[in-house]
Amino acid sequence: MSRPATTESWEGAPRGAVRVLVECPPEQTPDAAAAVLRRQGYEVRVCEGPDRRHECPILTKGACALVSGADVVVNLFGATDPNTRPVLSAISQERRPPAIVTEMTTPEVERHDASGDWWFERDRVHIVESPLTSATLIEAVEDALARRDPVGALCTDGRC
Repeated sequence: MSRPATTESWEGAPRGAVRVLVECPPEQTPDAAAAVLRRQGYEVRVCEGPDRRHECPILTKGACALVSGADVVVNLFGATDPNTRPVLSAISQERRPPAIVTEMTTPEVERHDASGDWWFERDRVHIVESPLTSATLIEAVEDALARRDPVGALCTDGRC
């Protein structure tokens, strides 16, 4: 059963914990990716994305509490899917943008690198080649955190 896109929040997250939002369609078992990250000590929330009953708040309202509170967003909907592009673009435009991890197959990565036709800020997004493994997921999150803009990562509103 698909969970609504807006039911979870960062309420109750330990202060100082690194918060990772896993955006993943239900058929790709988002809880498996979340479990891997939790075992590494990350505070994790899951969004299975919009469906017929639930819209994506970052697209419809211009804001999403899960994205705004995340240190890293792991988007496993597929970076080359045209429906994912507006979501990733909106995430990267957040006031305090989280680091972003997304997944592509090798031919997609090569095609995009060769053309230079990136529709997101390439140096802010860690691309993981499919198939995703526990090791590559952990490495991607750690790399995304390390590459994150230190100015953008500063907490000025007390929510960090």
